[in-house]
Amino acid sequence: MIRLPGEIGGLSDYESWDVVVERAAGTPAAPLVAEVPRDAHADPPPLSRRQWGNVALVVLFSQGLQVFLVSAMVFVFLFVFGVIVVTEPVVGSRTRRRTCSRPSTSGAGSSSSPRSCCA
Repeated sequence: MIRLPGEIGGLSDYESWDVVVERAAGTPAAPLVAEVPRDAHADPPPLSRRQWGNVALVVLFSQGLQVFLVSAMVFVFLFVFGVIVVTEPVVGSRTRRRTCSRPSTSGAGSSSSPRSCCA
């Protein structure tokens, strides 16, 4: 959102008419550009408020689409990586309750039986 005015301002500026001719080469607009005399071009009129809003929505949508696609690709990569790396033995080793061999201090039961460290 912060870069939006700069991006739109960059769309309306060009260095010279030669840049326009070069960018139009190989497109259906090339014959139209060739018809205009090189010294007859004028500076483009500034965008109206409505035109500026339209261009802003197009740029904002394209940037939002890029953010979404990159986020989706990162999600898919991490998901596939997790499926490959986190195998059943890894899950079992991380979720199993660990026991310790400290003797019970409650007096009930044998003092050599293991008990849960979490209890």
